[in-house]
Amino acid sequence: MNNNCIRHKKLLSAVMVGVMSTTMIASGFDAIVRLEASAYQMIAETGFDNKILPWRILSSSPASQFIDINENAAHITIREGLGADKSHWDLQFRYRYLSFKKGHEYKVSFKAKAKRNGMELLSRISNVSGSEPYFVLDGKDNTMKMGAAMGGVWNQPVKLKTEYQEFSGTFIPTRDISDVEWTFFYAEDHNGYGGNAQSGDEIWLDEMSIEDVTDPDSGNVVEYDYGIRNRQSGSLKNNYISVNQIGYYPDLAKIAVLSDDAGDWLSYTGESMLTEDTYTWELVDAKSDEVVASGTTGKKFYDEDSHDNICKIDFSDWKQEGRYFLRIKGTDWRSLEFDISNSIYNDESHNMLTNSLNFFYQCRSGMNLEADCITSGDKAELARGSSYARYRSCHGGLAG
Repeated sequence: MNNNCIRHKKLLSAVMVGVMSTTMIASGFDAIVRLEASAYQMIAETGFDNKILPWRILSSSPASQFIDINENAAHITIREGLGADKSHWDLQFRYRYLSFKKGHEYKVSFKAKAKRNGMELLSRISNVSGSEPYFVLDGKDNTMKMGAAMGGVWNQPVKLKTEYQEFSGTFIPTRDISDVEWTFFYAEDHNGYGGNAQSGDEIWLDEMSIEDVTDPDSGNVVEYDYGIRNRQSGSLKNNYISVNQIGYYPDLAKIAVLSDDAGDWLSYTGESMLTEDTYTWELVDAKSDEVVASGTTGKKFYDEDSHDNICKIDFSDWKQEGRYFLRIKGTDWRSLEFDISNSIYNDESHNMLTNSLNFFYQCRSGMNLEADCITSGDKAELARGSSYARYRSCHGGLAG
């Protein structure tokens, strides 16, 4: 990762902290958001400070390798360098399920070093089978270039050193491509295409980055989903009362929270909408729309965790089973609907125990997934036995 990428990561941290401050003016915040949106990082794990996933290793026996985090980098140790196909792809380090837009400009970069000088490393962005190299590492000048499938060159190995080298290039796809992978190869190759791994070799890879740096004024920019959600992301836009949407037991405590968006950096205004110290709440029967209970919220206070101003709503005294929602009298602020019932966690419509266990069932590998055993999602699709379908179901469709 180059200095711009490092600055980008530091800027994101600064944004996440800075915009929480109620002293920050709205115009300054808008400028930061626009700057942040102009360079989108596509790699979910770039620095390996705490984890390696969604990066993975692949070995073709008898070739084998071990991966761990060392020196805050992905550290690969070669146990056996010669694989079944006697080719460089017998040992791989890869990141899957990336997608690129035609005409967008992507800055691709990474750092690598080896235990011994001269260890060979190949890298490419391609389709899963490897038959279409879109963007490749060219050992002739140690840069990344457009690949043969995009009218460019075939990849050539670079010779690593015992000190980090940075490799980078600009990728501008000539067409839309999806579900592709970024792969690194280094196994011993008897076919003459690069790769000379030996038992005991070690590789360190760090600062992996693919940034969409398309000019915001080019007219070729699309909106990315940053994975951040707030009140405006849901179907209920005035949902300023947070409740347990699964529900509450009749005889136990029932607490909800009225809060503003003072700490929400996606909709930050710099002012609190809660101008009163307390408010009158109403519990409404969702079927009849009748008010069945009411009361006064707790006194407003500042919450250090969310950076919101909040008032607690305690409606524990209401014990009648049914479906309800809360609202603030005289406003359009309300909550989503919820149940008061003794069967909130094992209701047939959303049995949490069954669905929780089913999550782990759908994440299994090396075995068939039977449709009759799946309790959520598209059973036909998830029961195919496809490792891709299982990966996407377990990771929420995350690209990577």
